[in-house]
Amino acid sequence: MKSRSAILAITAVGVGVVVAPAVGAGQASATPATTCTMAYLNPNVAPLPLQANSVFEASAGGNGKMTMKVRTDAVSVVGYRQHVSFTWANLDTGRNGGEQWSKRVVGPTNTVTFPGVKTGVGRITFQANVSNTSAVDAKRVTTGQCGTEMKAY
Repeated sequence: MKSRSAILAITAVGVGVVVAPAVGAGQASATPATTCTMAYLNPNVAPLPLQANSVFEASAGGNGKMTMKVRTDAVSVVGYRQHVSFTWANLDTGRNGGEQWSKRVVGPTNTVTFPGVKTGVGRITFQANVSNTSAVDAKRVTTGQCGTEMKAY
């Protein structure tokens, strides 16, 4: 998915955002990375306050390429359909793009990886989005969004 817009606006009740470095204090990382976390209600039981989450991670791989990962804890034994998308923009070159993926998620361990994303070298901003559709009632949808920035080399 190529996009001229670097930001897709999605709002929802109960959305929380946390931005953090991918490594803790005192730890070294061979690959620079950044993460942001999206929190949202489990769509199967919304409006009950059972919160699920997805973590977006971007890591620089060199030669202007990056790997993006989204890890989801669905907080559901039934599962639900999740649509993941992210956009990126290189603030130094003006290049931009994005990716998307859709799959049923269930349980605490769901990961999708987008390797070799050609962002180019420079400052890169990211906007990640998830949309979750209930397996019980297709009219129940919850969403999450987060953004972060890092340097690609």
